[in-house]
Amino acid sequence: MKNNIMIIFIGAPCSGKTTHADYLSENYGYLKVSTDDIKNFYTLEKNMKLDIKDAFFWQSIFFKLLFKQKKTIISDSNSDKKEFRRKLIEACEEYGYNYKIIYFKNSLEVLSKRMNERRINNHPFILSKESLGNYLKNIEIPDEQYLEINTSEPFDRTIKQLIDYIEE
Repeated sequence: MKNNIMIIFIGAPCSGKTTHADYLSENYGYLKVSTDDIKNFYTLEKNMKLDIKDAFFWQSIFFKLLFKQKKTIISDSNSDKKEFRRKLIEACEEYGYNYKIIYFKNSLEVLSKRMNERRINNHPFILSKESLGNYLKNIEIPDEQYLEINTSEPFDRTIKQLIDYIEE
């Protein structure tokens, strides 16, 4: 495990960001900071509704605390807009962190199937197939170097790609 690194995940809902983040967290000790967890905490615990900008604000505070403690971090969020990624990258640079960007790419059909599984399991965050399609159309592909992972491939293959990229 490398020190002073932030892994920035990009991808549509149901693309595998959280699954991969959880694996890295549990097996490599990376600390996962999730926009969804922040939004769910405020919604469920504080009975407050946060929009995405508010969630990113609170997430940035967590990141700065972790940077000061020299923790390895996974940004498990929908950093699909260059504006949000730029802020993460600027924070990395300010605190002397390296960063790696991972783009989890998948087809609308696979994402819709996974979203239906969420629906069956009463997951709190559900999108229609149309909304997923719009999300895919609006993802801003990074200008920086990144790894693209197709999460319709077997998990052991995608996690190996991810770990190899982080460790290079």
